Amino acid sequence: MDRILETRNIHTVPDLETRADAGEDFIRITGYGAVFNRKYSVMGFREQVAPGAFTKTLADNPDIRGMFNHSPDFLLGRTKSGTMDVEEDKRGLRYEIRADKQDPQAQSVARKIERGDVDGSSMAFFVHQEEWEEKGGKPQLRTIKEVELIETGPVTMPASPATTSKIQRALEETEIDFEALMGLAIKRRAGFRLEAAEDDLVAQTIKRLERLKADPESATEHSLSPAMALKYSRAAWTLRTRMAALSLA
Repeated sequence: MDRILETRNIHTVPDLETRADAGEDFIRITGYGAVFNRKYSVMGFREQVAPGAFTKTLADNPDIRGMFNHSPDFLLGRTKSGTMDVEEDKRGLRYEIRADKQDPQAQSVARKIERGDVDGSSMAFFVHQEEWEEKGGKPQLRTIKEVELIETGPVTMPASPATTSKIQRALEETEIDFEALMGLAIKRRAGFRLEAAEDDLVAQTIKRLERLKADPESATEHSLSPAMALKYSRAAWTLRTRMAALSLA
């Protein structure tokens, strides 16, 4: 079964901070990518991260990236290069990025944090262990017990738990709610049956994907280049295949 890369963005003020000390050639950016036992709504159910969820992944010395807004184009630091540290403390997942003081992107992000324009943090991960509380066969609370951490860092939109700029753009262009589909995939993987409205969403999505696969340009309100049309066609086929693998289709 395909693994699902998940992201969570949280509001962590006043914990997101930046500091540039005299004599240092880097800017310190610190924050929490996750806070333990804080319940939040995400993709149709409640969720929380349990203490110890990051113990194994951090013990394995992973190569974790520190990104702004989940974007590889805004790489601020990396554990492999020694420009970032990530640890699990009593409160949650704490990170410190030592961003290049001469990097215009790092300067820009630091300034936004100082002004208060950026006040959230995020993480991207694969779930290895989880527990569910249910009522009447419906999921109520998901507790994430163990994850494989991929990246963490500051974000501008902490109120949206699973939406990145790329997903938002895809939603606008294709009218497909990728965030909702991810939620259905997570619930289905956990063994929960889909409700009638959720089944209908899957059916409508498949129809939309087939239209995108057959004629991407006519399926959107945007004029697409041949390269973009090919991209949507491949994306439609990939998502359709993965949905089938998860028994959503």
